[in-house]
Amino acid sequence: MSNKQEIHLTPALLKEMLAKEETASLNESFVISRITEASDMELLQYPFIINSYLAAYCTNGQVTCSVNLTEYTLTKGCLLVITPGNVVRVTTPPNALSDTKATLICASPTFISGIGVDINKILSEALTVLSNPCMQLDQEETALMRNYTDLIYKTVNMGGKYTEESISALASSIFYQFGSLIDKNSTQSEPTQKKSNRHKVMFENFMKLVGENHRRERMVGFYADKLCVTPKYLSKIIKDVSGQSAPEWINSFVILTSKHLLKHSELPIKEIAAEMNFPSQSFFFRFFKEHTGMTPSQYRQI
Repeated sequence: MSNKQEIHLTPALLKEMLAKEETASLNESFVISRITEASDMELLQYPFIINSYLAAYCTNGQVTCSVNLTEYTLTKGCLLVITPGNVVRVTTPPNALSDTKATLICASPTFISGIGVDINKILSEALTVLSNPCMQLDQEETALMRNYTDLIYKTVNMGGKYTEESISALASSIFYQFGSLIDKNSTQSEPTQKKSNRHKVMFENFMKLVGENHRRERMVGFYADKLCVTPKYLSKIIKDVSGQSAPEWINSFVILTSKHLLKHSELPIKEIAAEMNFPSQSFFFRFFKEHTGMTPSQYRQI
C-alpha cells in the first residue's frame, strides 16, 4: 500500500486487509473483525478516510488513534465510534502493540439504511460523538458489548438460510446500543447544556455539508443558503451547539485536508492550493501559516 495514495476505508477493504480467520463479513457491506495480532493493527497506521460507520472496541492493552489529527487513547473497555468523512489512523508505535486486542465493526451507509437504523436520530441526540468519539464503558456495558460482538461474529461465521436477516437484526440492535452509550456519554459530559434537537440536526447537517464542500467553499453564506437560514443565524446556532464558530469548523476541515494532501500525495503545493480553491499559491501559504504556524513547505518536510 503506497503511502502517497489517499485510502478510503470501506467494509470490503477492511475485510481484504485483516486476518481472514478472525474476520467475518456480509455482502461486502458489513464486517466484524477481531484484531489479535500486532501486524493487523500496524496495517491501520496509514491514514484512512472513513467512508463507513466504524466502531472499535478495545478488549485488551491500549492503542492510540488519531481522528482528524486529534489523538485518543483506547484502553480495555473503551469504545470509539467514527462516522463517515473522518480521517483515522493508529499512532501507537508497532513495538507497543503486542498486547493490544480489539474488535472492529464496519458498516456501509447503505447497509445501515437498509436495516432501518435512523443514524441521524442517533447522532442528533448525541452531539458528543462529533467532538469526543471515545468513551469508557462500565463493567455491565463492557459485558453487553462483548456479548453482542460475540453473537454477531458467531452468527456470520455459522452461516445458514437466514444469516442475513439475523445479522441485520443484531446489527440494528448494536448500533442503537452505540447510540444509547453515546447519549449517556453526552449527558455526563454536558449536564448543563440543553441543546434542542432541531439545533443539533442543523449542526449535523452543517458538518456534513462542510465535509462534502470545504475543498471548494469556505464562506459561511454558502452553507447558510444550503440550510435555508441566514449566515448570522447559522453562525449563532453553530457557536451555541459546538462552542466553535462556523468559520472555525470550515477552516479546520480545510487545514485537515490540506495537511493530508501535503503529507500523503505527490501533488505540488501549487496544485494543492488549486485543489483547495485558493486564488493563488501565496494566498494558500498565508492561510496555512496563519492556522498552523508553519508554511506548507515546512509542514511537508517534518
